[in-house]
Amino acid sequence: MKQFVRSFSIGLFTAAILMLAVYFLGGGSDTAENLELEELTSLVEQKGHRVVTEEDYIALSVRDDERDTEEEIEETDQDEKDSNEKSDEEDVDEDEEKENDKKESDEEDEEDTDEPVEYTLTIESGMPSSEIGALLEENDIIEEADDFSDYLEEHDYSLQIKATDHDVTSEMSFYELAEEFISN
Repeated sequence: MKQFVRSFSIGLFTAAILMLAVYFLGGGSDTAENLELEELTSLVEQKGHRVVTEEDYIALSVRDDERDTEEEIEETDQDEKDSNEKSDEEDVDEDEEKENDKKESDEEDEEDTDEPVEYTLTIESGMPSSEIGALLEENDIIEEADDFSDYLEEHDYSLQIKATDHDVTSEMSFYELAEEFISN
């Protein structure tokens, strides 16, 4: 057994020395460190790619952004021309309807944003954070139940929530809501 272990270790040692010799003395490998900039550029271009400087790249990006903006403006102009071609009576009726709808939605938005929503949430023992988030979303305290549930999980609030009544408002942040749920 002793002889076998010695022979095996000598074999490993010999293989390691040979690999080091090939690595250091082999040379001639085409790695990026060994090539000049011109050689690298020609290799990349042979593969069907293009090499541009950072300044050229930025200039191309800006030019593309300007083209996109010009196309959006042209589309908007075309939309305006198309809408102007409609009959005057239809335009007046549609405009009046749109204005009325907009006024109604603005009034609803003003009602929603002017007054904060207050709600008393009753948390029962063992209630999951997803259900708490869903109740808060249903009662317009938060916008996204999943975001709030994720917040509770990420900040380790979900295991500390107290089963009791909690008074909350729509003006409270996720942090304030979480602190309310663990403080009572």
